[in-house]
Amino acid sequence: MRKIMAFLMAAAVLMMASHASAGTISLSNGKTMSRLAGRAGTTAYFKFTVPAGANRLQVKTWGGYGNCDIYLRQGSLPTFSRYHFASTGSKNTETITVNPASAGDWYLLVHARANCSGVSLVASYWTEGVLTVSAPAIQPAGGVFTSSVNVALSCATTGAAILYTLDGSEPSPTSTVYAGVFTLKSSATVKARAYKTGMTASSTAAATFTVVSPPSGPALTTLGNGQIVSALYGSTGSQLYYKLAVPANSTQLVIGTWGGSGDGDLYVRRGAQPALTAYDYQPYAAGNNEYVVLSQPASGDWYILLHGRSSFSGMNLQAFYRTAGSATVAATPVITPAGGAFSGSVTFSLSCATAGATIRYTLDGTEPTASSAAYAGPYALKGSATVKAKAFKSGLVNSATAVAVFTVNPSALTTLGNGQIVSALYGSTGSQLYYKLAVPANSTQLVIGTWGGSGDGDLYVRRGAQPTLKAYDYRPYAAGNNEHVVLSQPASGDWYILLYGRSSFSGMNLQAFYRTAGSATVAATPVITPAGGAFSGSVTFSLSCATAGATIRYTLDGTEPTAASAAYTGPYALKGSATVKAKAFKSGLVNSATAVAVFTLNPASVSGVDLDRFSWKPTSANGTTGNLTLPLRWETRRIGMSADYTSDYLGRLNPNSSGNYVVTIPARTKLIIQMHSTICPDPSLPSHGMVLEFSFDPRYAQTLRTTQVTHYNYGSIYSTLRNWTWQLRSSSGGWNKYRLVQ
Repeated sequence: MRKIMAFLMAAAVLMMASHASAGTISLSNGKTMSRLAGRAGTTAYFKFTVPAGANRLQVKTWGGYGNCDIYLRQGSLPTFSRYHFASTGSKNTETITVNPASAGDWYLLVHARANCSGVSLVASYWTEGVLTVSAPAIQPAGGVFTSSVNVALSCATTGAAILYTLDGSEPSPTSTVYAGVFTLKSSATVKARAYKTGMTASSTAAATFTVVSPPSGPALTTLGNGQIVSALYGSTGSQLYYKLAVPANSTQLVIGTWGGSGDGDLYVRRGAQPALTAYDYQPYAAGNNEYVVLSQPASGDWYILLHGRSSFSGMNLQAFYRTAGSATVAATPVITPAGGAFSGSVTFSLSCATAGATIRYTLDGTEPTASSAAYAGPYALKGSATVKAKAFKSGLVNSATAVAVFTVNPSALTTLGNGQIVSALYGSTGSQLYYKLAVPANSTQLVIGTWGGSGDGDLYVRRGAQPTLKAYDYRPYAAGNNEHVVLSQPASGDWYILLYGRSSFSGMNLQAFYRTAGSATVAATPVITPAGGAFSGSVTFSLSCATAGATIRYTLDGTEPTAASAAYTGPYALKGSATVKAKAFKSGLVNSATAVAVFTLNPASVSGVDLDRFSWKPTSANGTTGNLTLPLRWETRRIGMSADYTSDYLGRLNPNSSGNYVVTIPARTKLIIQMHSTICPDPSLPSHGMVLEFSFDPRYAQTLRTTQVTHYNYGSIYSTLRNWTWQLRSSSGGWNKYRLVQ
């Protein structure tokens, strides 16, 4: 109580007179409490209630001088080691935003890290509505068609993903993702629904297409030798016909279907189209995986019927013949080691004797397909898994499937060194990873923390024995992967750590370290030079830190720097207004406080185009989805995505005010972003159609920071960019390309 009164010095009479509860002060929604003050080390507790129906909560302190920190916890009073949220900046400006926030009592601890005075405090809660994605449009809107019909889907909500079905069932997040116009060759009921993160899924759009065969008989597609026909589908009772001409000297004929869902049956006949009662071969297996393999096949036309025993989709078809001396089937991959029981982790590798074959694999026991992860090098398993691998090569039958079962003991214990950082941790729902740190007798502080990545991994800490879900000493229990336990004067001995997958998580970092008397604890706060202000045209800032060997990481958009933020390597030229935040990181030290500098830049009267940052952050291993940020100051008219400019056009993005997109594309190893604009970079020259372009592999993150691009004349354009092309379109329709050079 003495500490509380000391903290409230200037405002004690005002606040304590209206509150009878011992040591805890009640706050009203949105009402500011002013003139808080306190000596270094003093604390004050506050309480406020979030009613049912509210889903957002924010607590803020600001003003005055000195340095105060805030700790927030639901249901009981927080401490420095037991809290749900905290904000510990270098001054009095602290903010905690909880989204979503659950109803009930919330408790706030305000701690004077240094002497502070004149501090204002406010807690606010409110309700935010959830937007709904626009319903997709289906074009055409159904009808009767002969032989086939092309169907296009679209959605008015920018960045929404459209998922659809062809059998009349309701679309779900696991349905087929719309990637472009598709062709129906048989009758189908198309249903489509649009999804976007943070919004309610759209209503379902539906259209019924009746596809009738030409009067002369069923449509027949002629196949080339080894040709693969993908993404086949059909309703119950549908029939698709194909033909392959086999020469006289063939030694083998292979006709097979695989992949997708449902049940499509394969019928094969030589010399005439097969029927359900007239055929030479019919594997008749459940599902879509059926093969006919013949030695010394008779020459002539071989006909294929795919019949929908039930509705099917995503099926692949391949038919090929072999002549003397030609290869037939890709070699089965080899998994090394071949499975077994391991402690802690195990690294496996894959190999294949067929030159040029791509090995694709899964870790959950499902059958590998042409869209599964491609093997790129040894893979470290930190949990049990059933590895399946298959080799794929154009012109060859896919290999048999190699299987290896790995059992990784979940209770394996890893001993940590003081301050050691363990990165890229992952686990499935319910997984458990164990670690241990030996803390000496003269320790003054113990810090154990996790951060980074995605999903939700929980931290459990216990002294003297491994923690369990019911037996532990400390458990922050926060949403996500950012959890910390900070203890003063910790007892000596072995401290054990459990990382538990409340839901699946990946990319998490773990660090545990102790401090002894006289040892450094916190990295020095970086210094930003100049310390902000208003400038004309541009300004160059530099960062420094008094802690030797520390890495300074920074952001330009006002967000808090993390271990994944850009590392400072030298002076940086700002061409537009920015809020620079910098933080120092060093193994074995607590991350520094955050330095902040606000730069306001007024445009200079120069001839040029001012650009912002381009970045791509994939959210899937094969690069089919990701977050794309485009230059905000580029006067964008159209944004196109493609892989080869012509036949592989992947879609178009409509410009939005933020420049941020959630992008879904087919699996590709190359993605081209083109930003078109009509612009006049030099007042002495006429306006031109310009294209700013960047090509990259979408499986890997990309970041490019731009500077001012000045167009001196038609033949010279200079910039500090790399790998970009400035393209000037002539009146004849050709392209004169200029390389941006340093």
